[in-house]
Amino acid sequence: MSCRICGRRTTDDRALCWLHERAMANLKTNYEKWKIAASVDWDEYLEQVRGLDGTGIWVKEAIDYLRSVDDSEGE
Repeated sequence: MSCRICGRRTTDDRALCWLHERAMANLKTNYEKWKIAASVDWDEYLEQVRGLDGTGIWVKEAIDYLRSVDDSEGE
């Protein structure tokens, strides 16, 4: 199977490669801290993290993917 974000090969029929899977896990884990500290919802959190200078490419790609999935579900 291939990563839905970058096309890299995945293992165990996973939807994401290990790089993007780790980025997603970090986003979800750290959201709880941001939610408390900054009183933001999920979309605001993603927007803020996406705009940080130190945010890595895999996290940015994961955020873009999450947004595209959310947008297509709303149609």
